[in-house]
Amino acid sequence: MHEMLSKSSCPSLNELETELKNAGKKLIRWSSSSAVIYNVLPKLMENLSKVEQKPSTSMKNALVPVIWALGDNKLLRHPDVDVNILVSCCFCEILRINAPDSPYSYEQLKDSFETVVMTFEKLSSASGGCYTRMGRVLRIFSRNNLFVLMLNMQSDGARLIVRLFKQFLTVADSNTSAIVLEMEKIMIMTIEESVELKPELVRLIVDFLKNKKQTQNCRQLGEKVLINFAARFKPQFSDMGRDMSNALYDYSILAASIGKTKIKTECMDTEMRCQHEEQANLLYDLSNSVAEVNGKHKGNNNPMEKQVSSSEGGTVCVQGYEVKQSVAQILEDVFEKHGDIAANCIFKTTSMTSAILEVVCEVVRRIRTNEVVEKMEETEWQVSDAEAVNIDVAWLRAHLEAIRKKTVCLQRSNMLKETAKQTLLYERLARTVFKEMDAEVVAALERVERAEMLVNVFAAITKNLNEKLLECEAILES
Repeated sequence: MHEMLSKSSCPSLNELETELKNAGKKLIRWSSSSAVIYNVLPKLMENLSKVEQKPSTSMKNALVPVIWALGDNKLLRHPDVDVNILVSCCFCEILRINAPDSPYSYEQLKDSFETVVMTFEKLSSASGGCYTRMGRVLRIFSRNNLFVLMLNMQSDGARLIVRLFKQFLTVADSNTSAIVLEMEKIMIMTIEESVELKPELVRLIVDFLKNKKQTQNCRQLGEKVLINFAARFKPQFSDMGRDMSNALYDYSILAASIGKTKIKTECMDTEMRCQHEEQANLLYDLSNSVAEVNGKHKGNNNPMEKQVSSSEGGTVCVQGYEVKQSVAQILEDVFEKHGDIAANCIFKTTSMTSAILEVVCEVVRRIRTNEVVEKMEETEWQVSDAEAVNIDVAWLRAHLEAIRKKTVCLQRSNMLKETAKQTLLYERLARTVFKEMDAEVVAALERVERAEMLVNVFAAITKNLNEKLLECEAILES
């Protein structure tokens, strides 16, 4: 009975088109009466949610007045926050219906997105940051990749995205876990899709998390986004550029802290929760070398003089650099042969420099133990990272190049050996076939010889018979 009522209450497609068209016309004719807006917009929002993507031609025609009305600045700049919410929802529904294209001009799109962001900001200040009424906007944004349209707006879009990120990070503790999850999705996907804006967004989150006064929920949102960034992109030192060296240092220290913290997700989806935990482990691996190095650079009047001293936590000071005890001897050997390879490093803090030196020592260890071939690609990336921060590893690059050449030659040699082995098998098979065919040929020749002998015998008999026949005919004629 309930299903019958619900079905009967739903307008038909023609009725829906009529209602949408009438709503658009009412909004276009709207002058200053807020009552008209409050009567029209809620119903319009619900009707738009019933329109599927890639609508029919008749539905597109019905939507024209609505699209026109929602692009009007009088509606976009309305002072009432409730109207802003309804307009934002309707605007996002229009973008959803027309995705991936937009029916609006650049200026209309910019003004409409401005209204959406401004509405979030109004809610942040007016109601403690509760976005429940904008939950639909968040869902449409995350599920239809509307942030891509913002990214395509270049500087205007970047400005709005930065404002949106700041709002999300600030009000996470005032919203439900479902709302925060939508925020997280939007932030993650925006960073994934952006290119030029990516460093700025990561920098924004890092700066936010450096402030220890932030609430736990807000920090968790920022941490999850950073975790996803590290797990997906595995940021290299060279990716950030020398101008971002300080930001990279902050990021690495922060990453170590996040990696050691158990992530408490409020999402009830078990699969999503497991995914976050896996990403946290990846981030911890990324920053592990930094987390283990906490010593400060000690002065050394003679950097070439061998100085090795024990330190707490399994680290050793080698010429002023605190490194793990397991690589201390390797670093000592490197310094003895090549000097202070980190003398021109762009990092001013020895903790970061020490972390890079540990990676270099790990590469040397792999070369010594013949493990480098199995991890050649990873090793070359690590050497590139060291080069990017002015660690002198030219000698190491030469070693890797020599190993690569030997590896290529070895692979080629193995391939030739395998080819020779296969060729030998084919040769043996060919010889076997030849012998079998040769025997068949011999037998055939014998059969031919016997056949030829029979032909000669029968030819002689035929000749003899013909001669006797001629003799008989001659006698008969005489």
